[in-house]
Amino acid sequence: MRLMSIDAVMPGMVLSRPVYGIDGRRWLAQGVELTQHYIDRLRELGILMVYVWDEATSGVEVRDVVSDETRSRAMAIVCKMLAEASRGTIHARRMALYSEASDAVGAIIDELRSKMRTVVSIMNLKSFDGYTYEHSVNCCILGIMTGMGLKYNDIKLRNLGIGLLMHDIGKMMVPRDILNKAGSLDPWEFRRVQMHPEAGFKLLSEDDEISATSRVICLQHHERCDGSGYPRGLTIDSIQEFARIGAVVDVYDALTSDRIYRPAYMPSQAAEILRRGAGREFDPEIVEEFLSHIAPYPIGATVRLSTGQSAVVVDINTDDIARPVVRILGQDEEARAANAGEEIDLSKHREINIAFCLRP
Repeated sequence: MRLMSIDAVMPGMVLSRPVYGIDGRRWLAQGVELTQHYIDRLRELGILMVYVWDEATSGVEVRDVVSDETRSRAMAIVCKMLAEASRGTIHARRMALYSEASDAVGAIIDELRSKMRTVVSIMNLKSFDGYTYEHSVNCCILGIMTGMGLKYNDIKLRNLGIGLLMHDIGKMMVPRDILNKAGSLDPWEFRRVQMHPEAGFKLLSEDDEISATSRVICLQHHERCDGSGYPRGLTIDSIQEFARIGAVVDVYDALTSDRIYRPAYMPSQAAEILRRGAGREFDPEIVEEFLSHIAPYPIGATVRLSTGQSAVVVDINTDDIARPVVRILGQDEEARAANAGEEIDLSKHREINIAFCLRP
């Protein structure tokens, strides 16, 4: 399994992970042989990276922290909720929608709890058009994972998950051309974007079905501990803990997503940005707990070692996630003859480091 840019994918390559649409339905299944038509269509839909089978990573597999079925179910619910919100009809169907959302969050909690040690070791593939839907589900999963590390009980986990699933509902009140603008936002456009937390909070506050702690995530997830955030410029003592979790997972998932105006950061780069912001923008305890579950070099990623060799990550050491198992890639005849295909457990070879992660 190899993570590759859609621009590097060639006809005849085979998908090693399925590709899903914004409504949670599967576009292309695992094992599909890619044609030029499929490649062009994925590019049009904003899918810029895919996982493919290749000889160098033969036998490499990874299971996501949440099953494709559960993720797709949650994404379909978010899609419906945001569609209802954009039409102003969400209140007419709120009981059914919130019941579905609660069930989806419960399924995510159950799956995460079933794993002894949860580490995100794969990059989620996201499209431009489906960003808001996929982002909401990813933040829900990442936030629940963090809440488990903080020893939250079931009620707190469910309220946290529901709040994160709906934290960007206010974006339905922001014009689509602003959200998808390729260039910099002008001051008026930026003010419109900054209105989405309060707009979403107002919408959710009209429904007693949602707890106050869930609603506040929507209002405060763009606040920053040093007072530099919006909409109210709150400091750490005034920002509810759920919202402090929301701030961390929201930024991480946004950074690791391809956007119209920039390519995605690699997980190691996003992790470093969060570390630099810990104690200033972000709650340092939450950053530390969150990053303990994030593999900076996900399975399938290509890295450059301190030895000068290129390698692909084939396994994660859950007790030392920054030092994975890598497989050496042969780049010329001499390298292939020497040690191409050799696997090195970096947790046992402290003299070898990962210099950087290569863009797919």
